[in-house]
Amino acid sequence: MKKYIVPTLLVILIVLQLVSLSRMEQLKNELNNTKNQLSNLATSQSGQLSMLTANINQMLSKQASMIDHFEYAFGEFDQSRMTLPVTFKVVPKEVTPDARMTLDVSGERIAMDRSGTTFTATLPVGIFTKFEASVILTDNGSDKSEKLAVSEHLRFRLLPTVFAHFEGDSVMNYTKSADSLSGAYHRSGKIALDVKPVENNTIEKARLVFEVDGEIIKEMPINTGGMSTEFDQRLSLAAGQHLVVSIEAIDSFGLIHRVIVEKFSLNGQAEHIPEDDWMWMDEAIIKHPDGTVLFNPLGDKMLP
Repeated sequence: MKKYIVPTLLVILIVLQLVSLSRMEQLKNELNNTKNQLSNLATSQSGQLSMLTANINQMLSKQASMIDHFEYAFGEFDQSRMTLPVTFKVVPKEVTPDARMTLDVSGERIAMDRSGTTFTATLPVGIFTKFEASVILTDNGSDKSEKLAVSEHLRFRLLPTVFAHFEGDSVMNYTKSADSLSGAYHRSGKIALDVKPVENNTIEKARLVFEVDGEIIKEMPINTGGMSTEFDQRLSLAAGQHLVVSIEAIDSFGLIHRVIVEKFSLNGQAEHIPEDDWMWMDEAIIKHPDGTVLFNPLGDKMLP
């Protein structure tokens, strides 16, 4: 019997150790679950606190406001003037019989008509200006102004959003001539036009344009329906010249959306100057059919 005691004890110890390890793992899982529950509870409480704070701030703001309520609506787009009329109706909380109110929309002001306690006015808003509004209440010889909770870019209501990019397999090469201050530019591959249309306005046609020092050297039509277009273009460039590659897309209103996809410049030695400012790729320049620039998101930086 004695010879079985040691193995039996070893077996018992092993079993106890396994049980202990299992229990430790169980306790570890329970601890992790508790930590997760506490974390979720803290997140929930933080969210509730943020919501409560926002509600309190909203209530305080409404309480401090001189406006009981307001509403606004847009009219028909005036394509010749590129404006969208907006009509505001504003009801102050308190108003005397002699009170007057002025509406300011994106920097343009107009006196509002009064009917009872309701003030109304309509103003045309340029679609390339940021749509913001405020009112000025003149009562008992003093002026009180308040900004209304409206803010948007009206062009996104009326014009398609246009992006363009070279596909991943597109390549550009430049070879400087050995015997002259010039070189050969070569760009080939695929280019894609991405369009987010709006109601009654999308891109009707588009072209890929190569300009050297502001003069169109080459152009070709490209697809507008989401499919990429293959191309293979070669140009000879002289020292000091600047190449701009862009897509010009025409929408249903006839407006031109110019998306710059590449800038390529040579210095006085006909060597390529690396482009260090890519901000021109952010958003399209929008031009009138006669070429007048209507919208340029980055000012003169966007123009070649």
